[in-house]
Amino acid sequence: MKFNRSILIAVGTLTFAVVLTFGVSKNAPVSAQQMQDLPYDLHFIDMMIMHHQEGIEMAQLAETKAQKAGVKASAKKTAAEQQKDIEELQGHRNHFYAGKPPMDSSMMESMTQSMHGGMMMNMEDTRRKLLAAQGAAFDRLFLDTMIHHHQMAVVVAKEATTKAENAELKEYARKAVTKQQSEIAEMNQLKGVRNSTKPKSKTTHKHTH
Repeated sequence: MKFNRSILIAVGTLTFAVVLTFGVSKNAPVSAQQMQDLPYDLHFIDMMIMHHQEGIEMAQLAETKAQKAGVKASAKKTAAEQQKDIEELQGHRNHFYAGKPPMDSSMMESMTQSMHGGMMMNMEDTRRKLLAAQGAAFDRLFLDTMIHHHQMAVVVAKEATTKAENAELKEYARKAVTKQQSEIAEMNQLKGVRNSTKPKSKTTHKHTH
């Protein structure tokens, strides 16, 4: 199976913490040709693990730098939830793909550079900005960044609900979509943005005869 374009788009969100996650492995990383031949499910697992590692790093930074208590609490919750997801995904990886090598981080970087579009995030630049931001400016930047980060996870997980071969991964993906969307709504509330998904009710007028 060829590497799906929607998954490639998500690569734009996965440029830091990759080395931290998979820098040391007993197995040599896969080559470009080998990557194209890997199962979709394995791509999804590795992508999501790296994505969550990235989210945890940002969230841990916010736990110490955020100004508002609500932002700190949200960051702590996000880090804990994404750590649980990593453990679940790693369990699936060990069960279905034991011994399979991780994707090559250098290859991920080159793929990121080749991608374009409004859905991409320059995580190195974002990380630098998060480290430099202070007070309310940090809170706004963190929330904006994490919301976009979650939106990318929703894109990939939605695709996996139909394209994953293993039922366990399809179920994980369905739960991930719901969880990430819920957290997006919570973060929008922290920003003061109303999350209105229901259509406005029409006012009915009773006519008396």
